[in-house]
Amino acid sequence: MFNQAMACGLLFGCLSLGSAQAQMNHGTHGQLKIGGLNSNHMQAGEPTDWLLRFFDSHTHQQITDFDIMHGKLMHMIVVKDDLSELAHIHPKLSDTGDFSIRVNTQNEDPDNQDLPNTVLSAGRYFVFTEALPKDAEMMIMNHFELSAEGMDSQPKPLEIDLDMDQGEDFGAKYFKEDGSPGVEGDRYRVEFSVELFEWCNYYLPKFYFKILENREGDYLPAENLNEWLTMGGHAVLVGLDGEKLEDRTFYHLHSFSPIDEPALFTFPYDNHQEGLPDGEYKIWGQFKQAEQILSFSFGLRFKNPPSSVSIFRKTAC
Repeated sequence: MFNQAMACGLLFGCLSLGSAQAQMNHGTHGQLKIGGLNSNHMQAGEPTDWLLRFFDSHTHQQITDFDIMHGKLMHMIVVKDDLSELAHIHPKLSDTGDFSIRVNTQNEDPDNQDLPNTVLSAGRYFVFTEALPKDAEMMIMNHFELSAEGMDSQPKPLEIDLDMDQGEDFGAKYFKEDGSPGVEGDRYRVEFSVELFEWCNYYLPKFYFKILENREGDYLPAENLNEWLTMGGHAVLVGLDGEKLEDRTFYHLHSFSPIDEPALFTFPYDNHQEGLPDGEYKIWGQFKQAEQILSFSFGLRFKNPPSSVSIFRKTAC
């Protein structure tokens, strides 16, 4: 049984960084400039400068001082609207309080390995930012939308790897050495599973990633897995449902390093205000092996169990 004491214990290290619906802004608004212009257009695949500023919605003053959160002053997630591309990157803070980053190129930050692949193809992209103003009790989240121009790119259908609507709770995929999709015999086999726990009048899921590595034909628990950005692993969960950006479900989840079982990472969904809606999602698990950041993704059709009197309790939580 998933109880409140367990939930509080998980919050310290595994706090979800929020959903687009429930925890956005907190009295702030943001401004994104692309190529020095107040524009939401750029050329796909071209190195481009982004500049971000954040303002207090009440005083209209720019927020210029921030605290480190999970190893960085800002976490930025860039995802294409069809969920075919994702980049987890980290802009730098200037002395004037502006965040800046040059996308689609490399920089000196070893945690910005996704940077060359930020906006690769034409289409619509969503940008989610997470930052913690100095001495604030809660981080701020803002979101932006941009359009990348280039050769016509048709939306890619989301491939479902685990279909809970069909009773599935486990899936496995193979990945190449660089983390791109592969076949059996390639370097990695990643096992993804979902478990549901009762909480108040709904369920909370946990997501599990087990990373196995091909060693002379046998897939064994991966070695040399290191903490990344103060956690064992990071995961990004984004919903496919919703035409508008503000209707998309977004969560940034965290796992401690494996404890009981080698190379097994546990990501709690810990929004204790509402359950995860039924729908189609993509989840990316991100892990550091030696000095390489690996991203392993799975398409998920999520389905809550049917409600029943025995499950839905009326007690406050």
